[in-house]
Amino acid sequence: MTEDNKFAHLHTYSDIGQVVVIQQQADETGNPEIRIFLAPKGLGVCSMAISWSDDSDESWDKADLALSNAADPMYARNLIEKSGVLDIAKEIEENQDDH
Repeated sequence: MTEDNKFAHLHTYSDIGQVVVIQQQADETGNPEIRIFLAPKGLGVCSMAISWSDDSDESWDKADLALSNAADPMYARNLIEKSGVLDIAKEIEENQDDH
């Protein structure tokens, strides 16, 4: 966790609404992870994770840096866009209109 004990950032975007970025310990491995929550149009709440491969101090430092970077709304948005989740949501919405 960062020195100022922040573990999350909340951003609101005009097109996708609220996005929460959380630093936590992965349930499965205990390793650090950054998890991003959002609710794209047509879907419920979705989450995606960026996890590190071990529980070392170096991995936690990297997770701290990632969370610190995610304080910038453009950085967080870039992570979301690179993940492809918005494209997937759009495709699902378009396919629902066909039925």
